[in-house]
Amino acid sequence: MPLTTGGDHTISYPILKALGARSPLGLVHIDSHTDTWDSFAGSRFMHGTPFRRAVEAGTIDPQRTIQIGIRGAQTSCEGWDYSREQGMRVVFMDEVEALGIEGIIREAHRVVADEPCYLSFDIDALDPVFAPGTGTPEAGGFTMREAIRLVRGLCGLQLVGADLAEVSPPFDIGGGPRSMAPPCFMRCSACWRAARICVGSAAKRNDSDEMAMCARGTLAKEGVPCHQSAGSPPFKLVLARA
Repeated sequence: MPLTTGGDHTISYPILKALGARSPLGLVHIDSHTDTWDSFAGSRFMHGTPFRRAVEAGTIDPQRTIQIGIRGAQTSCEGWDYSREQGMRVVFMDEVEALGIEGIIREAHRVVADEPCYLSFDIDALDPVFAPGTGTPEAGGFTMREAIRLVRGLCGLQLVGADLAEVSPPFDIGGGPRSMAPPCFMRCSACWRAARICVGSAAKRNDSDEMAMCARGTLAKEGVPCHQSAGSPPFKLVLARA
């Protein structure tokens, strides 16, 4: 499962083109911006357009896309309108506060459903007090604790890849995003990977019960809760190819 860190959000588009080449993926997009503009400063390929390009290329399914934490001042509603017109679930920060993190986790599982999906986390989803080192900081974002709970709550989705984008060390103040956000993101990813390795051993013996028990045990040991939606099995883990 590819895990990519660094770079502006343009990096998501080629990754999605590769992973979604055969079939469009669902998308969990955590960000302060929708990144679905058509163009900016004369360019159609920049950090404000990757998910519009991905929809046009057929590599993500907008009906199985949720954008979480949207907020901030903009001179145009173009991105917000495009996302909604395509059927994306756009969750503004006001709604995040109303539903709470657990409610947002449930909504993400509902939208993406039980099919392959991709996670893209823009560092500016966090409030600038926690991660000032980014090019487009927006006040009123997630706390570190909320972000960790949110990412961990995605356990159980059929994730095939993930990225953490828009980290800009030159804008950093006191080591903020470099010392806190990326390690937290990668720690959650490491938990998923450890569970996948553990489950892989049981899979060779074709023991589905042991696979589920092993996955839950591995993640629980790391303090990662496994989300369970109504009518779904306690845990489903996809064994991604290297």
